[in-house]
Parts: sequence; C-alpha cells; structure tokens
Amino acid sequence: MNRVILAVLVVILGLNIFMVVEQQKKSAESFLMPEVEVIEVIDSSHCVDLNEQETLRCLEKVIAQGNYTGNDLFILGQLYFHGIGQSADKAKGIQEIEKSAINFNELGAIDFLGDYAAEEGDRISAQYWYARAIANGYLPAQLKLANIYRYQPQSEREFEVALNLYQDAANRGSLDALYELALVYATGTGVEADLEGSQLALKKGCDEGHQKSCDLLGQIENLLNEEKKEEE
Repeated sequence: MNRVILAVLVVILGLNIFMVVEQQKKSAESFLMPEVEVIEVIDSSHCVDLNEQETLRCLEKVIAQGNYTGNDLFILGQLYFHGIGQSADKAKGIQEIEKSAINFNELGAIDFLGDYAAEEGDRISAQYWYARAIANGYLPAQLKLANIYRYQPQSEREFEVALNLYQDAANRGSLDALYELALVYATGTGVEADLEGSQLALKKGCDEGHQKSCDLLGQIENLLNEEKKEEE
C-alpha cells in the first residue's frame, strides 16, 4: 500500500514539475518576443468631419503611412500654405503641392502652382505650369497662359500666340475665351477693330448664359447704334 501511495506521489510531483517548466518556457518566449503594436493603416476618408487641426494631423498620418493620393498631397499643401490647422508655412505648402503636381500630375496642384508663379511675377514658371495643365486638357489654364502673352507680351509674336490660344479655347467651348476675343476686337488692341464681329461673339456667349458677355454686348450695341445715327 505504501508503495502505491509513493508511486502516486511521484506521478503528481512529475506533473507539477512539467507544468512549472512549461510555464517558465512561455514566460521566456514572451520576454524574447514582445507583443507587436498593430498600427491601423488609414486613408484620407478618415479625415473628414474633423476640425482644422485634426484634419491636418490626420492627413499627415495618411501620408506618413504612404497610403495617399495626389489630391491628399495637394490638400495638405494648401493647409500648410494658407495656415489652416497651424501657422502658415508657404514654403512647406509649395513643397507638398509640387509633389502632387510632379508625382501624380494632379491638375489642381499644377494650376495652383501656375497661379502662384504668376502672382510672384515668375513668368517662366507660370508658363511652364500652365502649359503642363493645358497638355493635360485643362482648358482654364489655356486662358491664363493667353493672358500672360496678351498683357505681358515680350514680342508681337506673343500677342499672336495669345489670340490663337483664345481662338482655340473658344472653338472648344470656352465662353470666357470667346469673351476675351470679343473684347480684343471691340477695343482694336493689336488688331483691327471689328465691333460687328465682337457683337456676334458676345451674342453667342450671352445666349449661353455668360453674364460678362451680356454686359459688354449692351455697350457694343449702343456704340453700333451711335455709328449708324452718325452715318444717317
């Protein structure tokens, strides 16, 4: 009997020792392999309906994780540039916007850089960015480039280029370009004045709801009526 009890005790003792050893092994493994923090990868859809500072930090996090678009960079750049969510930092803003334009061909960013260069008097950079936007089919940039050649011509040839750009944009449906052409021919700036041609262009724009064309059309019609009275 004593031998049976002794055998049972030996078995129990063996099991206890086994459990202690296994527990120590698990503790050692836990020490050698600490828990890895799981980082949630997010995109810019998580950055809506936040206040200005939260939106800024959220976009910074999205871009730091690499899960971003060209528009995300463009928006972040504008936040830096205009000082939304933090103090304004134009240089930092332009840097992010340039990344958007160069790496993603983001049209809004390209046009923004053209406008900024034009405002800063950097004609060469403005021409470059507007030309790049035009190459990507962005019609408003064509008018802006035409305006540079029209109002800051460095040669007669550039004024001709401006007219061609206006005409091309008008042919592709730009009512603003059609208005600019009408204005050029109404004033006879760099071309022979043509009030009747200007009137036709303005009437087309006005009929399609272009308010500036309607306003100028009334003035042109008054001038034409005065000319007719003088001829009579």
